[in-house]
Amino acid sequence: MAIDAKPELASINEIKGDEASHPKRQRRMKILIGMALVLLPLIYFFPAVIGKVTLTTGDSWSYSILMRILVGQMLAHGEIPLWNPHTFAGMPLLAALQAGVFYPPNWLFVLLPPGAAMKLVVISVYHVALIGSYLYGRALNMGRAAALVTGVTFTFGGFMIDHLEQVNFIAAAAWLPWVLWAVEKIHLSCQKGQSGSWRESWRWAGAGAIVVCLQLFAGLPQATWHIALVGGAYFLFLLARRADTVMNGRFRFAASTAVMAVCGAMLSAIQLLPARELQRQGERAAIDYETFSTFSMAPRFWLSTIFPFFYGGGLPPYQIGGWDHWWLHKWAHGYVGILGLLLALVACFAYRRRGLVWFWSGVAICAMVLASGDFLPFGLNRALYHVPVYNLFRGSYRHTYEFTFALAVLAGLGATS
Repeated sequence: MAIDAKPELASINEIKGDEASHPKRQRRMKILIGMALVLLPLIYFFPAVIGKVTLTTGDSWSYSILMRILVGQMLAHGEIPLWNPHTFAGMPLLAALQAGVFYPPNWLFVLLPPGAAMKLVVISVYHVALIGSYLYGRALNMGRAAALVTGVTFTFGGFMIDHLEQVNFIAAAAWLPWVLWAVEKIHLSCQKGQSGSWRESWRWAGAGAIVVCLQLFAGLPQATWHIALVGGAYFLFLLARRADTVMNGRFRFAASTAVMAVCGAMLSAIQLLPARELQRQGERAAIDYETFSTFSMAPRFWLSTIFPFFYGGGLPPYQIGGWDHWWLHKWAHGYVGILGLLLALVACFAYRRRGLVWFWSGVAICAMVLASGDFLPFGLNRALYHVPVYNLFRGSYRHTYEFTFALAVLAGLGATS
């Protein structure tokens, strides 16, 4: 009997040991993921961190950094940055939006030299995108490693990296996963039968309002429009999928999300209202169709989703001479890496929550269609030109923003599978 009992006793002790070590493994995993979220942008931009390169090129050099220096100098001297005396014969500064007067990272220009401040502003964008994408993935019940896959795929994908020179755009674009995270958290808190769900949903609505406010303060209306398109579609998707047998859950979700959006806009009204007044008086009060259709993405350029340098580009020793189009870097925006594409395919065939897969696959397809712009058949792009607000922005290729994020989410779902 004693001989027979020993293996059983050993098994029980082994199971208990596994249960005791499980919290330790979880703690180690949390620490590793936390370190990755902090360190990955610093590693990616390590040459800038140690001072060998700057992160200011293109539009950031000719416009963004100059506006931030001016804002920093005025704040350092106790002035409210309302007016820019250096452009034209003077023009509004607060209302110009892209100066990002109220965006907290830009206040680093008050304390630091311009070069160091700009590096921190740019790198912080990638921290915002990475952490937000990770949190959204976790809200979808992805594992920690899978959620990190979503974060890395979006943050270091073609769109966010290729727009490095347009710091205003990426600073505003980085808040998309945070907006979706807030909407998802409101949705989860409104589940039927959850105690104190009204209070919790309002708490998440308040957090979401702060997220919306920061996104608006970041300073690029076109990114806000793209986020509104995706966020609005995601809200309708969740609303339609709710399985409540009564309307209370749906009403609570809709009301809380509406409060989040309205309060976010009200918090940022100090900048939005003067910006709207300035926009009506500027060249962007309306644009013609030729401007609207600028930088449409021809279908052949989607080859760069698989081969990013198919049409040329890259760095030595892998540099390829450009051909077919002069503005090469615009066509690699949809690149998320071969592993990202493969994991997205895994999600399409293996992930059990089919609704999520269908939604994000639909977002990716719609983004591809909209990015085609003037190459769309049957005059569809001319019809889109008559859509209010949508017809104020140029650069159809920028819909690769939604495309890369959708593939990042699918990659995380595939990694979960």
